[in-house]
Amino acid sequence: MTLGMAVESTTVTYGVAVFTGREVHAHRTVRRDDPAFASIGALAETVLTDAGRAFTDLGLLAVDAGPGNLTSVRAGVAYVNGLAFSVGAEVVSVDALTLLAREVSPELDEPVLVLRNAGTGNAYAGLFRADAEPVLRHGQLDAVVRELAGSLPSLYCAGVFREQVRTLLPDAAVKDSGIDTSSVLTLHDLVTTATSADLPRAAFATPITDSSAVFQ
Repeated sequence: MTLGMAVESTTVTYGVAVFTGREVHAHRTVRRDDPAFASIGALAETVLTDAGRAFTDLGLLAVDAGPGNLTSVRAGVAYVNGLAFSVGAEVVSVDALTLLAREVSPELDEPVLVLRNAGTGNAYAGLFRADAEPVLRHGQLDAVVRELAGSLPSLYCAGVFREQVRTLLPDAAVKDSGIDTSSVLTLHDLVTTATSADLPRAAFATPITDSSAVFQ
């Protein structure tokens, strides 16, 4: 079975996990502002050592492609792309909003609104429901929240701006998930349970930013 590595670097907490199928052999997380943090590559090497494996054993790389902190997103994607090229591994990329929604509820038994800070009053937003395709938006916080969730009687909210959502949707029962970010283990979970049609493998990943097609 293919040995895989998952890389999460879209927030202040970076994470790497090494896995085979559903089994996680080793994983670590570290804040990028921790003096002990050197680089994503060093973190990946440590986790591989913990798992008793080598870079050349890898056949699959998974990465959170954002949106998020742009410098961190690009660092993670660039690292994964370079590693994939050097060892001949395939790449699976997942957007950060999908991962955040899955952190709240894999089954999506109730609508989940997820939000990430895009700066200057803007937000990256996504509405996830079991009975519909996800809808992603980038724009002013109040506008995207009302567009995506203004007609909902009840929903969960995750990410930043959770308190603001209560104010923007006074007639809805907004349930605070208490979740700010997703973890590298959520990335592993999604990659190893989704079908290849849902998450196709590729030669490289592309960072997701406000100009990406998913927000157009």
